Amino acid sequence: MKSKNYITAKPYKIIVVTSDNDFWGLLENTFDDNYQFFHSQPVDNIVKKACKLQPDLVLKDISKGRQKSFQIFKSLKNDYRTHNIPIITITEKEKPENIEKFIDAGIAGNITKQFSLAEIRSIVKTQLELKRKTDENKQMDLIKTRFFSIMTNEIKNSLIGVRGIAGFLLKDLEDNVEKNNDNIKMARILYDDSKDLYNFLENLIEWASIETNRIEVIPVKVGFHDILNNALDHFQNDINRKQINMVCRYDEQIQLTTDKKAMTMILFHLISNAIKYSNKKGKIVIRAETTDNGSTTRFMIEDNGVGMDKSVVKHIFRLDTPHPKSIGTDGEKGTGLGLIICRSIVEKLLGKIDIESNKHRGTKVTVKLPELRNMGS
Repeated sequence: MKSKNYITAKPYKIIVVTSDNDFWGLLENTFDDNYQFFHSQPVDNIVKKACKLQPDLVLKDISKGRQKSFQIFKSLKNDYRTHNIPIITITEKEKPENIEKFIDAGIAGNITKQFSLAEIRSIVKTQLELKRKTDENKQMDLIKTRFFSIMTNEIKNSLIGVRGIAGFLLKDLEDNVEKNNDNIKMARILYDDSKDLYNFLENLIEWASIETNRIEVIPVKVGFHDILNNALDHFQNDINRKQINMVCRYDEQIQLTTDKKAMTMILFHLISNAIKYSNKKGKIVIRAETTDNGSTTRFMIEDNGVGMDKSVVKHIFRLDTPHPKSIGTDGEKGTGLGLIICRSIVEKLLGKIDIESNKHRGTKVTVKLPELRNMGS
């Protein structure tokens, strides 16, 4: 039985960037109606055009203006709206070492104008089929995640009631503390476990939403100082309870163009982790700076808490590797998803996250986020 195709078949959209009208005409006449070609001159704003059309493939003629072509590759790969679009270069007879440079720059393949029409068709069709298969897999993942989301939300809604009842029960028993010591202990366990399970489900839903691109990136200019202050206000009771010394070292004027909600989520997860694994009267240092001529913002959150073994750090972002049970210094339970969620968000913002840690000597997390400028606008 044939597997069901979950994506409605549509013509492939291909942008061809070339000033060679003969080659453009040859391409247009080589493919059938399943391929829709859009001609773009090298002087056109290819990023703007790609953002508008969202093509399945870009064919870029680099027979002339190679250096400018590399800038176009970089622009396409650095724009969050176009970085997943495959690019095939079109060249005259090319040296193997040059093709290797194209591949290193993120190019999916290369076509030389000396190829036969059959070879050109084969290369283009192969790349497009790979993309179509990837899109189908993403669609299947989305269907599974929708089911997962429905299931977890139903459990979450039920837990709201369980947690509420447990809270009322605990308060009622504590009012009669002398007569109900054992009952208070059981009510406390019920309340704590329901709260922890609720938080775990929230993390699962958050992670699944990010992984299936259900969270849209909306770049705006945000102040690092404002977002950090909101996070610190949220955790102020925990900071006071552990008597943690918070040290912030950064220019309050630092701004970056990124998704505000995503940036907030990153800081909340990282600060929560730093507090959770800090000892009483410990120290957390938060630094931030702009690098690469203002095109990148780097911030670091460093604590002197319990730290992690090198073996744990090595696999900290992997779901297929079991992590040791993580308990905070004040008995706080950890789901193990916080840093995985952070990595997913950072990658969605085209950034990088790095962790350094030593057992009993603390942890340092460094995040680098590029400016998500609307390059096509």
